[in-house]
Amino acid sequence: RLPEIVDSICKAAGDKTPLLYCWRGGSRSLSLLQILNMLKIPALRLKGGYRAYRKYVHRTLSCYRIKPELVVLNGLTGVGKTAIIKQLLHQGYPAIDLEGLARHRGSVFGAVGFTEKRSQKDFESLLLMELNRFQDSPYIVLEGEGPRIGPLHLPQFLTQAIREGIHLLINAPLGLRAERILQEYLSPELSAENLNQIKQGLLALEHRLGKTRTARLLTLLQEGDYL
Repeated sequence: RLPEIVDSICKAAGDKTPLLYCWRGGSRSLSLLQILNMLKIPALRLKGGYRAYRKYVHRTLSCYRIKPELVVLNGLTGVGKTAIIKQLLHQGYPAIDLEGLARHRGSVFGAVGFTEKRSQKDFESLLLMELNRFQDSPYIVLEGEGPRIGPLHLPQFLTQAIREGIHLLINAPLGLRAERILQEYLSPELSAENLNQIKQGLLALEHRLGKTRTARLLTLLQEGDYL
């Protein structure tokens, strides 16, 4: 299967250099690296394997100090906080989309539209990369979050820095908020899985909405009457 493995690595890497690793930096990744080297295919190998990398991430986050000032966007769902952050990133400004990293929006409907869940380990690794990316910037723009985004936990130093940051309140008319929510949560081809996620979110709110209102909302969802 070696030709197949090498071909899959080259296709997945594209114009980037592949990084090979085992759980503890074992012989399989070393053997594959040697084969790629013989074929003149540039590749790297993670020393100590993924286990050593996880220890590095955990150790670094446990004593991390954020140098830039945090500019924290606050506001109700649908005011456009995520859209602002994405636009800032597109224009080259220092910003972090925490909900994008977490693949969750932090509400009972927060997982709707995300095809794969993010593990705590992967979230921490991506978060560290983003923090290091902007460590020399004068500021970082991000959305106000509590200790958790869905099932994932934010490091304590980050939640404290968010509380102590410069807070901006974003407002938008109710109609515009509704349009944004529909665009973000309800794709043109809403899958059965997405519908089930929304249904489960409504059922989780039944104790607040009441059985009658919840039943009405479930009927509207089934009929596709989202407005």
